[in-house]
Amino acid sequence: MNTQILKDIMNKTEEPFVSEADFQFYLAEQLRRRGYEVILEYPMIESDNSARQYIDIAVKDGRKIYFIELKYKTKRALIERYGIKLGLKDQAAQNLGRIGFVEDIERMEKIAAPKGLKNPFNFCILLTNDQLYWKSTQRKTLGKDFRLDKELRKGKLAYKDKEVRLGGSYSLKWADIAAHKSFKYLLVKIKPSPI
Repeated sequence: MNTQILKDIMNKTEEPFVSEADFQFYLAEQLRRRGYEVILEYPMIESDNSARQYIDIAVKDGRKIYFIELKYKTKRALIERYGIKLGLKDQAAQNLGRIGFVEDIERMEKIAAPKGLKNPFNFCILLTNDQLYWKSTQRKTLGKDFRLDKELRKGKLAYKDKEVRLGGSYSLKWADIAAHKSFKYLLVKIKPSPI
């Protein structure tokens, strides 16, 4: 599996999603159709924490495994799904949404492959119709560390009581969903470096 496969799936999305779970099931089904083995809500215990955590999607490709974390953040809008008109809610709290996405990246950096498998890359995908996530005029209250318009830098990122430590730097490039110009997605490829 590679980044281009995920981009192709995102670019061919025809219907808008009603929830993050809807997005998760769609992506999993598209990956299955391409011949990958897929596990939703993959249970994992992190090395520095005995609490069980769940990863949105695990994709097995032969002796390789990839993990994908998803975020679906919406602002109020009327969408049509399978001919049915539905309303998306206004989730707001963009600062918390950005922090949560960066925390997912940190988490994907720390994941180790199960015994007998290789984990070359992981992915985080943020899908939104809220321009406050991708615009360079993002609210200054969060500071530059968690802005998602250009780059996330390696090292310690802090905001109030939140602290994230990234092992790598990430160039961020938003892309349109062809069938839904009001939606964009951010796909980040992450090289795991278990601590």
